[in-house]
Amino acid sequence: MICRNLRHFVAFVAIATIGCGPLTADAPATTSTCSNTAVTGGHEVDPWKELLVVDDAVMNDAAAKNETDGPLSFRFVMERLAGSTTDASTWTSTWMKSWAPSSLDIDGDLAHAPFRLIAVANRMDLSQPAGSGSAEGRLIFAATDGPGDDPASNALPLTVIVEFDLPGAPSNWAARWHALGAFDTFNAQYIDALTTLTSAFVSSENLGQIRINDGLEDPRGVLHEFHLANGSLVSTGLERTPTHTMDGTASLGDYLNANRDEILAGDYKLPQTFLAPEITLGSTWTLPGVDEQLRKAFAAGTCDGCHGGENPVIDGAFHVSPFRQGTAKVSRFLFDPDNRDDDELTRRAAILRNLACAN
Repeated sequence: MICRNLRHFVAFVAIATIGCGPLTADAPATTSTCSNTAVTGGHEVDPWKELLVVDDAVMNDAAAKNETDGPLSFRFVMERLAGSTTDASTWTSTWMKSWAPSSLDIDGDLAHAPFRLIAVANRMDLSQPAGSGSAEGRLIFAATDGPGDDPASNALPLTVIVEFDLPGAPSNWAARWHALGAFDTFNAQYIDALTTLTSAFVSSENLGQIRINDGLEDPRGVLHEFHLANGSLVSTGLERTPTHTMDGTASLGDYLNANRDEILAGDYKLPQTFLAPEITLGSTWTLPGVDEQLRKAFAAGTCDGCHGGENPVIDGAFHVSPFRQGTAKVSRFLFDPDNRDDDELTRRAAILRNLACAN
């Protein structure tokens, strides 16, 4: 217990330190400079420690286990969303019955929930350009055919992405995420620093939305979105994603052309009346009457464009596959070893670097 508490103290110092790297034996303090190549903490952005954490050492740690109620576990997240006055297992089961296949059930016990952690994502890029949205921290879980903690349980083609807003100045959060990159390995100190960070935003007050990519309902993938309203998770329209019956209509084409600059900048919200309640993947956006630059920008921002028609995906319609391990689970859209200049993690790294420097 003393050792564990000491690890949490070290992790707190690591996260709280802005001008220097984490003060641990693995990552000694360094002099901070800030330029295009040297950023806060004296180290470059490490995408696998700061932007998309997929390492098996983290996924298999007790911090990610439902049975121990680890701070990175599905159980922990659902308990925080349900609140202390509600039975979290019943609350979660009620929500799942509104969308999940009958074969997927928590069986009244979140300790044996059929979900396991597959990634922790830093979406600081969503705060850019200024005012376009909130930075987010996300935990991504894969469904399993048995208790998620059991290595013998097979992954299923369904992921649950729980997306939290990061309140406050983006530059402060950027410095905290960037501090994780100073650790040499995904060791116990790194995991404690990561969980200290995530525990600062995993709460019902910060929930942005939950998104489901369901390949059980349809092998092409069906996307759902849920928001927290009056203490319950309710289905809402998919952000920036109209129903495909609007493709080619004058109302959608006129909207896109009238808001061209905002759409090209990624700084827009579709009218609520446009939004699809859910969408089955596999279609593409043709958008007659809209030029290709604008069509591409809009289509790539839709849920189905992002998970199919406009970007390379992996194992069906995923960007983080439930079936693979480590960095192999990541799509070429996110990380392309043959073309690092244009992949998504490179773009996000540049944004994190600039935000960390701005602190």
